[in-house]
Amino acid sequence: MNGQAPRESDDDADLIRRSRAGDAGAFERVVWRYEGRLLRYLRQRTARRHDAEDLLQEVFVKAWQSLARIDPARPLAPWLFAVARNAAISHGRQVRRRRMAELPDLADGRTPGPTLDQQEQSARIWDLARSALAERSFSALWLMYAEDMNVHEIAGALGVSSGHAKVLLHRARRRLAQVFAQSSGQWHEAAPAPAPAVASGEV
Repeated sequence: MNGQAPRESDDDADLIRRSRAGDAGAFERVVWRYEGRLLRYLRQRTARRHDAEDLLQEVFVKAWQSLARIDPARPLAPWLFAVARNAAISHGRQVRRRRMAELPDLADGRTPGPTLDQQEQSARIWDLARSALAERSFSALWLMYAEDMNVHEIAGALGVSSGHAKVLLHRARRRLAQVFAQSSGQWHEAAPAPAPAVASGEV
């Protein structure tokens, strides 16, 4: 998607109001602002890049069709990530039904050597998280550490209460710490490393 960069004065609420009024340029700015973040998330949820790109298109089509129902007074990012998450879940079900699911390239059992750089270590942690955690738990971690969302925003994206989101995060971190310790002995229960700059069930 090729949109213009948002002007500094364009906040999400203003862009949504203008999009509702038929300003296609305003909606292009919404796309420009969020497409990179949403694509990174969808790449973590799909086996192939073109599947993630197709889902990204679906997300923005859904957003365009739902403009009348989007509340400009509420943060837009959690709503968009909720749509992306639902699209990824639906895609995963379709893939499984077609028996075409591709397992992620997980760790091969070897302990990472001391020369493993930070980006490789980060990618390894997210691979383990994707394989070890339920979908909702993985999404909770991703939204916190890759998207820097707070608990309230995560709860909105996942459709749960803030208390439930806190429990999901706590259990997910504990489970991931256990799995990583078994795999390499090098994980400490703090937080996953940030998501890689370029991206290649319930606990």
